Amino acid sequence: MWKILHTEKPQHRVTIEPFWIAKYAIAQKQWQQVASSYELTRSKMVSFGF
Repeated sequence: MWKILHTEKPQHRVTIEPFWIAKYAIAQKQWQQVASSYELTRSKMVSFGF
């Protein structure tokens, strides 16, 4: 087993843009069926943050 050194720290700070994550995986084809059934256009999805 290895020891944690108290002098260890991250090499540098990383910042990422916010993003959505789902609880369940969905295939592109499944998403297209959902989006078309609700008439979601790309502009509407962008306004929702997708």
